[in-house]
Amino acid sequence: MQSWGREESEELSQIMVDSFLEMCFNLIMTEKMKKDRLNRTDEALFIELFESGFTDGPIVFGRFLKAKGLITDEDIFNARMLQKRQNRKIGEIAVDRGLMDMNSVERLLVYQEETGIRFGELAVQLGYLSQKQVEELLEHMEKSYIYFGEALVRIGILDGPRMKASLELFHRLRVRLQQMDV
Repeated sequence: MQSWGREESEELSQIMVDSFLEMCFNLIMTEKMKKDRLNRTDEALFIELFESGFTDGPIVFGRFLKAKGLITDEDIFNARMLQKRQNRKIGEIAVDRGLMDMNSVERLLVYQEETGIRFGELAVQLGYLSQKQVEELLEHMEKSYIYFGEALVRIGILDGPRMKASLELFHRLRVRLQQMDV
């Protein structure tokens, strides 16, 4: 994994922002947008994001919040680390519960890569776990899973109402961008 220094990171960020700004300007000026593809409210939202430096590339909630100035790279890192600790994989949980050993999990992961079959399904097929055990593990995963926005709230970066409002705004933007085939 490449390590970026502060200057390189800032330079890369500026290049991405400049590229995105040019793309947004071109989109705003197209006939597609002029012909009521966006209503005034959504157009204002798009322009607001355009002016905030929302960058080109995958449209993910963390980058959106950063472009809006609500979070920093450090906040993104801390929230993702909380998710990584909290949102554990089925094999890890099976090992913790004494249902499998790590060697068996690693063996299944290799089989999974080769076959494309889901871990739980493969574990049942090969006799490592029962269907009931897999269902219990999946239920545990579902109950303990936290989303990125939840992680930000838990670590005190955003409060619940601000996170909810930001998420709603983000979803509206994504819908509009999908309608425009951007």
